[in-house]
Amino acid sequence: MTSPLKASMTSLCVLKIKKIKFYPFSRNLVQRDRFARSVEPKCILYMKSRGSRQWSEVGRTERLHNALSPEWSQQMVLDYYFEEKQVRRKG
Repeated sequence: MTSPLKASMTSLCVLKIKKIKFYPFSRNLVQRDRFARSVEPKCILYMKSRGSRQWSEVGRTERLHNALSPEWSQQMVLDYYFEEKQVRRKG
């Protein structure tokens, strides 16, 4: 016979989550349009949900003017799940 304490401990599922801060930046962007007067980059971060095939938007930065090596001041706070594959992409 197992004790009630031991049985309840085995049925618990512990999920290890940590908050991380993501500070986006980029270096030496290529100006695609030669005739454009300004470059206005922004960063959009996408992440796949657990068990899903669709990408969902996690964060978006402000648009900067005339910057080919932008450093955005906005930070994105993300959930990080230990021991789990997490797929992200920047757009």
